[in-house]
Amino acid sequence: MSVDAPPGRSNLGETIVKVKDSGAFRVQSVLYAVCASIALTLITESMGKNPRASVTAAAIGPVVTMIFSTRGPRTARTIGIVLVTALAALVAVTGVSTSELLRGGKSLFGNRPGTFVQSGTDTSGTGSVGGTGPEITQPSGGGGSPGPGIEVERTPSCPQTPIDQSAGCDPIVVRSAGEAALLITGVEVTGSAAGDFTATPECTADSALADGDSCTIQVTFHPTGSDAGADRHAVVVVHQNLPGAPTTVEVTGVAAGSTEPPPVDTLSPEPQPSQPL
Repeated sequence: MSVDAPPGRSNLGETIVKVKDSGAFRVQSVLYAVCASIALTLITESMGKNPRASVTAAAIGPVVTMIFSTRGPRTARTIGIVLVTALAALVAVTGVSTSELLRGGKSLFGNRPGTFVQSGTDTSGTGSVGGTGPEITQPSGGGGSPGPGIEVERTPSCPQTPIDQSAGCDPIVVRSAGEAALLITGVEVTGSAAGDFTATPECTADSALADGDSCTIQVTFHPTGSDAGADRHAVVVVHQNLPGAPTTVEVTGVAAGSTEPPPVDTLSPEPQPSQPL
């Protein structure tokens, strides 16, 4: 005596067969979908769009190609289109993200932040930069419209400097990395040893930096006090026109002992007794 399969299992099997018959998973169909997804993702990246717009474009491309390359019942075609579109978009986004990662978080088109990967971007909202290494990028806020972006070199190196003497540190280079102009509205030094450092920008508050333009901030280390051999820490705060907190760069210097020569004994010699005539 034969036993019939449950209705639900039978319907699922029939649906799977219909999806296969729709042609959604043919090699040619999948290849067209992936190529369309990659092409539209690259187009949106070249236009400087935000990640949401790029992901949307990555999904639209395969949907269009799958509409023309599938056949059969609407339900089966819809399931096939959804599955292949998700696969194609995943390949496109992963490929572009990997390429941006290899470029250090930069876009594949021009010297601006990547769409999906932005190297060193501060996710805490503080805009803090520390340590040594490559540049970091702090892009403009969301909203989908192109805005200003900023790239700042990491911690400058300050030479060991005797107390009460001055030495120049490596300059901080601020570079515009967005479609809108970057404005450096002010620079200040804060922190426990703020009095031992000065920061002087070469650009004025009304200077507009276009994409790729840069401004140098000269940092001078002048340790004071008597704590020789101790590290001095401060923070250079760069105020700009990006949404959120200002950009901060840590600076560190080591105060050496004074190099002044020891005082010379200038006492006058003792007077000699006068000799009788």
